[in-house]
Amino acid sequence: MRVTEITTQLQALKGSTQRIGNMGLKIEADATPVFVETIDDLIEYVENIDETNLYCLELKVDKYMFLNITVTVSYLQGEEIGQPIGLVRVARNIKSFDTNYQFISGDLGKWTFWNNLSTKLKAKLAAMDEAQKTTVKELAGNDAEYFGLI
Repeated sequence: MRVTEITTQLQALKGSTQRIGNMGLKIEADATPVFVETIDDLIEYVENIDETNLYCLELKVDKYMFLNITVTVSYLQGEEIGQPIGLVRVARNIKSFDTNYQFISGDLGKWTFWNNLSTKLKAKLAAMDEAQKTTVKELAGNDAEYFGLI
C-alpha cells in the first residue's frame, strides 16, 4: 500500500462516530509502537513517510466494538537497501525461521505454520537463479545454512 492510498482511507475514517478503543490510534515504526491522539495525527505521520527505503506500509482498521487503527511502517535496513523487495522478504523469513520447529509438541498450529513456511521458502529458493540465491544468502547470513545456501 502506498502513502496516498492510506491517507485516503484515513481521511474516510475521520467522520466515524464510533468510539476509539483502548489500543486506539497506533503507529508501529520498525516494531516500535507510538500512540497518537487523533486521526489527523495519523494522517500527518503517514504524509511525512519517506518512501525511499520503505519495506512495508500497512493499514489495519478494526471496527468490531471500538475503532482501532494501526499503521505499520517498516524500512529496509543496511544491506537490504537497493535489493529487490522479494529477495529481502525471503531473507527476512529465513532469518526469523525456527529451525527447531519439528520438535514442537502440543501445538499443532505452530508446527503447521513453520512447516508451511519451510515449504514455501524452499519453493521460492528452487525458482531462483544463482545470483538471486547469493543475494538472499548475503542478506540472511548464517541462517541461510538451514536452507542449503551455505
